[in-house]
Amino acid sequence: MPRTLSSRMTFLGKLIFPTLWIMGFGFATLVTFAANDRYFPQFLVFWIAGIVVIYFSCIRMKRVRRDEGALYISNYLKEIRVPFPDMPLPRKRGVRAMSRKKPNLDDLPCF
Repeated sequence: MPRTLSSRMTFLGKLIFPTLWIMGFGFATLVTFAANDRYFPQFLVFWIAGIVVIYFSCIRMKRVRRDEGALYISNYLKEIRVPFPDMPLPRKRGVRAMSRKKPNLDDLPCF
């Protein structure tokens, strides 16, 4: 049975937080636009910048599990199995799983 390596907060950080933040701040931006508020451009810029930051820091997260012979990497919609012999040594900056057989889960899963 695979053992989970990623945090229990992965689901919250990947799906719940981004959805609530993007919708909440988007609604606030829409309200400033509807009220013809002078702060609308700042809200819009901050909302777009927040979406970019959330995409690169939260939405790309993966759930990672392992068993005796492989890692299981999931984005909650699909899961791939990466055998340990196909895993190269990690790079110096961060950990990226780059299989020699190019998995289909966003090509280079980052965890």
